[in-house]
Amino acid sequence: MSKIYRTEHHAKGISELPEYEIKDGHIWRTEHHPMGIADYPDYEIKDGLIYRTVHHPEGFMFVPVYEIKDGKIYRTAQHPGGAAGMAEYEIKE
Repeated sequence: MSKIYRTEHHAKGISELPEYEIKDGHIWRTEHHPMGIADYPDYEIKDGLIYRTVHHPEGFMFVPVYEIKDGKIYRTAQHPGGAAGMAEYEIKE
């Protein structure tokens, strides 16, 4: 199962512990997530783009908020905080 970690470019700084994990095309919080574990996924992955689910704490978004490129996760132009040129997260096995 793949885990998602913050990079040094994350707005809240780097973390050595995984915040999320990927299961069946959905992104779930781990016990290391700042808001704790959730019973439902926060995000779903479709064609390399990441969308908020209806279970996301800030609500559903019809447009993608992140995109995956070469094992790293970047904000899209539709992200509420705006696009960022550097990867905020990285995916590790």
